Amino acid sequence: MELDKKYITVEVNQASVKSRSPAMSLLFEVSDLLSTPLEMQQVLGQSLSKVLEFFELDSGRVYLLDKDERNLRLFAHHGINPEGLEQVSIHTGFSGKAARTRSFIAQHVSDLGDQERVHLLKERGLEVVMCVPLITGDKVLGVMNLGAKKGLTLDHEKIDLLTIIGNQMAVAIDNARLYKDLAEKLATLNEQQKMITFFAYSISHDLKGPAAGLYALTNRLKEKHGSGLDAKGMEHCDLILKTARQMLDLVEMINLYIAAKEAPIHVEEVSVGEVVAGIVAEFSPQLDERRIRVLGTERLPSVMADRMGVTRIFRN
Repeated sequence: MELDKKYITVEVNQASVKSRSPAMSLLFEVSDLLSTPLEMQQVLGQSLSKVLEFFELDSGRVYLLDKDERNLRLFAHHGINPEGLEQVSIHTGFSGKAARTRSFIAQHVSDLGDQERVHLLKERGLEVVMCVPLITGDKVLGVMNLGAKKGLTLDHEKIDLLTIIGNQMAVAIDNARLYKDLAEKLATLNEQQKMITFFAYSISHDLKGPAAGLYALTNRLKEKHGSGLDAKGMEHCDLILKTARQMLDLVEMINLYIAAKEAPIHVEEVSVGEVVAGIVAEFSPQLDERRIRVLGTERLPSVMADRMGVTRIFRN
């Protein structure tokens, strides 16, 4: 890098990176694949294909740890028949050792202690196996198992590249799991919200008719036949009217709750003083009855807010 220049401009172009550094180009390609919105199993399969092509390998498998972290279960594969290789104990084999010790391992198939597995791999023509632990942070999520039908040459640069790709895969898997968990929780919340809204609508509908009818009938009784009632009867009528009015007010509050949850928010400049002054005028009979005075409304500020929301706050 020429440090005497004021600035350096290099076009971000994957083709030019590939011509300068094939290894960095592979990281670009795998990173792009892992960031796609496809199913994780499909993404990992395509990433395996890229790795096998770059390193001239013959097969690849991705195992993920199950919840109790006792076994590695096959999640994606490429270039090999996976029959008989669907599960690996964390305590056996190359893959189990790589996950258990958080280590990159490369060995000949013939050195594997499990003779049944040696037979399965030899039967498929594999001579060398490499295991890359999939690690993000302090978590081992699984193992990328790579196979070759002939000997291969490894150096620290290739091992480091595979380790970085393993980390990329682990991060993508972890993020996919977090996203799935979040999506499930969001779906549950949406379902609960629908149930609450339905319940509120039902209560509002079921209460309003009887309450309004009770209020109207009692009011008619008082107006038409009040002269025939004694003081106790009139007191009972007033009590029924008050209770029915409270029920109607409750229904209105439920409707306001529903409106508050469903109505879109429109943000604008709102004079809080004007809002409060309007509510004071609305409730002036109750305020006068209770001898309440509201002072200082002219000193309240203007804010950027939803006017109906602000009004609802002060009205409540």
